[in-house]
Amino acid sequence: MDTLSKIKEIICERTDIKPELLTEETTLEETGADSIDIIEILMALEDAFDIDIPDSDAERLRNIGELKEYIEEKL
Repeated sequence: MDTLSKIKEIICERTDIKPELLTEETTLEETGADSIDIIEILMALEDAFDIDIPDSDAERLRNIGELKEYIEEKL
């Protein structure tokens, strides 16, 4: 599974949004996720990709595309 597909899967597990509605331009807020959901999504991404996403980095990641690029740089 590629990085983008895994990110979408994790977001969909924690929100009610369908994967086909997610694009690289979609923000986590646009998925209907609240602040706790976003924290859980980021923690799930850290576990899934075995990386650490510091809060300072998480705050600057604006959409799924930026999140994908960040994760791929860390791998």
